[in-house]
Amino acid sequence: MPRGSPFTQLCQQLPRRPDGIAADLHLHTTASDGEFTPSQVVGFAARAGLKSFAITDHDTFAGHSEAEPMLQSWPGPVPRFVRGVELTCHWRGREVHLLAYLERPNAALLSRCDEMIAVRRERFRDYLKLLSMDGSVEIVPGTSYGRRHVAALILQRGLATTRHEAWHGHLHPLRDAVRPKLAIDLAEAAKMVGDSGGTSSLAHPLIDLSESDLAELKSCGVDAIEAHFPAATIARRMQLSAWAGAIGLHVTGGSDCHGPAGPNRSIGGCGLSAEGLRRLADAPGLAAACVR
Repeated sequence: MPRGSPFTQLCQQLPRRPDGIAADLHLHTTASDGEFTPSQVVGFAARAGLKSFAITDHDTFAGHSEAEPMLQSWPGPVPRFVRGVELTCHWRGREVHLLAYLERPNAALLSRCDEMIAVRRERFRDYLKLLSMDGSVEIVPGTSYGRRHVAALILQRGLATTRHEAWHGHLHPLRDAVRPKLAIDLAEAAKMVGDSGGTSSLAHPLIDLSESDLAELKSCGVDAIEAHFPAATIARRMQLSAWAGAIGLHVTGGSDCHGPAGPNRSIGGCGLSAEGLRRLADAPGLAAACVR
């Protein structure tokens, strides 16, 4: 099969799920900056034997409408689908990301996401103009654009030969020349998620996050922390989980998969065990993922 075909990508994904991973609650699709379509993500999650998975695109819910029909027509057992989003937020002057798991976002959250996507689109245009690509690239309505889109274009146009060169030789030098992403105050985002009947979880927490920081996040309305993610060591995962338990926060986990990648960044390559998934049974927006 040709390199890059859906079947080849599926074969690359299947062997990589470590034993014991039951749920991958952090996945991206082409609705934002992922390389797999929502339908492909459904197929990969099902064939990987996951019990549950979540599509959490950046600042958009657009991928869900394609994934749900695929789930209904899949010829065999399918994992439980969790509707999610990864919200761009700010906290203490830093950009942080908040995973939100919810059945139906309220009007306030949808409106804020629309605003963020609009700014992402203009930021994408800024990059295109600076790279002399403006006017030659189709802007797809509803897509949540990010720097990965720009990096892919740089490679397609032959301006770089590797992803590393595209990022460090072209994207990074322009980072101060484009408009910044629109980010929501973390407490505001957590409140909108809670008002929508969902659970919010801090994504891939920074390495310097302390137990007292985690307590402050809880006071901001955050419900959980993503303790299991690719960059975290086993010791860090245990530490974050212990802190969360002591403070009264839920624990989530996921691969943050954006496409073909190394073992722990593939679909099901990182996430929660069956026991970890069961512990989310009382978390709003996640309870359905725990029912078998």
